[in-house]
Amino acid sequence: MSWNTPVNGAGPLLPGYLGSALLAALLLVLTLLCLVRARRGLRLPQLRRLPGIRILEEMVGRATEMGRPVHMTPGTDDPRNPQILASFPILRQLAMAAARYDTPLLHTSADQIVYALSDATVQQSYIEAGRPALYDPENVRYLSDNPFAYAAGVMGLFKRERPAANVMFGNFGAEALLLIEAGAEAGSLQLAATSNIFQLPFFVAGCDYTLIGEEMYVAAASVSGDPVLRSTVIAQDWMRLVVALLVLAGALAHTLAGPADPLRRWLQR
Repeated sequence: MSWNTPVNGAGPLLPGYLGSALLAALLLVLTLLCLVRARRGLRLPQLRRLPGIRILEEMVGRATEMGRPVHMTPGTDDPRNPQILASFPILRQLAMAAARYDTPLLHTSADQIVYALSDATVQQSYIEAGRPALYDPENVRYLSDNPFAYAAGVMGLFKRERPAANVMFGNFGAEALLLIEAGAEAGSLQLAATSNIFQLPFFVAGCDYTLIGEEMYVAAASVSGDPVLRSTVIAQDWMRLVVALLVLAGALAHTLAGPADPLRRWLQR
């Protein structure tokens, strides 16, 4: 049986798979093109600085003026989750700012591997900022791998330390509401970012700044300066433009030529 063999008159098994394969190949080509340009030092389009990223330095400055720490959490998953990986450039940015201002940065995690990676990231950031003596390993903490036990630990930390800023950047579920409430009670300026659509409405309602969906990956690429991350984000934006043009062309062709238009038949091959 071939891929296009009809089943009970229902049509092909994988309608449109050829068009999808070509679009995936085009995305790969665009990504490689951006990577080559970045590696050769050629100019790439600038990424827009999102308000949630511009506020990071201000959050650390606010905490410094108030004499209180900054708290950051990547959520409750392991490094296989891309949202967790996207949090490390943000952690590096915060740690370097905290080192410059001599402000404590509290980082809590719910996974042992995330804890180890976060500890190494913070320590390296203090070294790069030229203030390695300010690094305190006690400020990077592993609490629990149970989401609600972890949230309880963070709530206790907020009660004791009362951070002036709270950055929640990563993977979150129902436990995030407890973190938002604890931050609000402590008077924290709160920034949240996740691509979990079931959690976004609560972040928008409860936090001062929210990065929605893929904005968190744009933010990570923007602050990291990594050409690989920037290239993938730019290639995806170009691919969205291509898809939008195809949708527009298909709609026009279908309107003018009817159901038998050639573009539609080609995409269904």
